[in-house]
Amino acid sequence: MEYKKYTTSFYVDLLKKGEYFTYGKFGDGELIAIFKYLKWDKKYNINFGNHNIDRHLYYDDLGESLHNTFIHEKGYFKGCPNHWWSNDKPISRLFRDYVKEYNINPPNLHDTDTSFYKDAPIGNLGDLKNQLEKMNYIVVGDSKKRNLPIKYTDFIEIPSVNAWLKKDDIKEQILTMVEKYESPVFGLSAGMGTLSMQDDLYSFIGDKCWTISFGSIWDPYIGIKTRTYHKQYKTNKI
Repeated sequence: MEYKKYTTSFYVDLLKKGEYFTYGKFGDGELIAIFKYLKWDKKYNINFGNHNIDRHLYYDDLGESLHNTFIHEKGYFKGCPNHWWSNDKPISRLFRDYVKEYNINPPNLHDTDTSFYKDAPIGNLGDLKNQLEKMNYIVVGDSKKRNLPIKYTDFIEIPSVNAWLKKDDIKEQILTMVEKYESPVFGLSAGMGTLSMQDDLYSFIGDKCWTISFGSIWDPYIGIKTRTYHKQYKTNKI
């Protein structure tokens, strides 16, 4: 697998030029959901538990849907950390086995360690924030995300836990917003099902808007620090 190491400015430039893209991120939670669907937790005798750190459950159909985003590749941007190839954590070893067994090779795999996740902890997302505020930026997240220090055009509120169960409603609201606003930018923080929802929508709206999975990078700016990498945040400034 070949990683493309783009900085945040790469995505900002695409927004400025009006070049639509879908950016779907996957991390530990998404992989665990896939591995539990494949029954690899039993195969390798690893206890992943029943939910992630935010208490979103690892539903079987969630794992299946995420798995299918890799088996039936559509070519949009996917982001994950490059260090999965080098560290010796169980999740990283399983990822490498998964790639080999299923011949996973996304054509547009981006290293998350060189873009948003690198810049957020040091308050270096100002250019991204300024560009989003010039556009029809629509936040897709739970009610706490309404307090983001970013000017947004509209908001799609999702459940704070197990948003996957409302996936059809969330996708329907996104489709409605595409019709309502010209060239909207959807910033998604919708849990482990985000990538699957983006994948489902890509064929319908991939050439009409941007969908960007921001995950939990905004959380520390609204006083929430649940991820290990959140300890790296040195400022409250975006």
